[in-house]
Amino acid sequence: TASPFCRIMWLIPLLGLGLSARPLAPRPAADVDRANLERAEFVRVALLTPATARSAALSLLCPIACSTMGLVGKDFDPALLSLVIATPSAFSINAAYTRRERAFVALAQLRAAAWSIHHDARRWGCDEDAASASEALRVVWASFMREIRVAADNRSSPARKEQEMIQMYHDLDWLGECLEGVRRRPSPESREAMAALATVLFTDERMLLNSIEQVLVIASTRTPVLLRGFTIAGSTLFPILFAPYFAAIAADAPPGFPWSAYLLSLLFAVTNTALVNIQEALEDPFDGDTLDDIRLSDFEPPGYASTRSGPAVRDTAAAVGRQG
Repeated sequence: TASPFCRIMWLIPLLGLGLSARPLAPRPAADVDRANLERAEFVRVALLTPATARSAALSLLCPIACSTMGLVGKDFDPALLSLVIATPSAFSINAAYTRRERAFVALAQLRAAAWSIHHDARRWGCDEDAASASEALRVVWASFMREIRVAADNRSSPARKEQEMIQMYHDLDWLGECLEGVRRRPSPESREAMAALATVLFTDERMLLNSIEQVLVIASTRTPVLLRGFTIAGSTLFPILFAPYFAAIAADAPPGFPWSAYLLSLLFAVTNTALVNIQEALEDPFDGDTLDDIRLSDFEPPGYASTRSGPAVRDTAAAVGRQG
């Protein structure tokens, strides 16, 4: 029989859980909605997947089958293999998160360069050249969006990827010609200072091109296949390889409590698979399959939403490329 002190010690964690479940001060409705959304997103991405269901089923069926057939043993601690799986998964998640943060920085630089080019062309050039530069920015963004989708799609053929890349560079050439027109035909107010102002204009053009290339590289980069294969295979085989271990724990458990061993097996398997699922969800920050993915619409250049899109923009860009 447990002593009163031990009973009190068991009540302390339960009291802590009760206090955490009932906050002392009411939380704002926006914070509550965001917390609920985050929980739902975690459950959807990490837990409600075919891989998690497969691992959960194996983590329960395999120990039960080993217990029935008498295949028990504690030769290896499952924490070792779990660490071997969790560590590469953690590194992969960190690499995917780092790519996402680099994409945010590059997109911020792209938007800043686009806004700078747009406003500098309006301030320093004539109306016709400023309008051409703004249109060129919109066409470049349309080509950039198509190139991102093609670069991130593994099913796209190399010929199509090359075609989209060439088209985007044609559109960038047109933007360069429009900026050259601003330099050659400045407004009367900026004619004397155009030699210095042109340096700023072409620096922004270089920043725009550099940011586009950085985003395209990030969109087409993935975690090495061997590392992903290792973590996926490890999380799948874990419930099978260590089923005898959990069956031995179930055999040593007090009468009527073998379920604690099966629950431990389920916890190990689901945790390892959840890490693999999170890493896979973060692989492509532009595919839109999670709430953490990047919305490219937030980084559109000035006036892009009000202009035409789709085939019309494509035809305009192609015609300009042929004229160049």
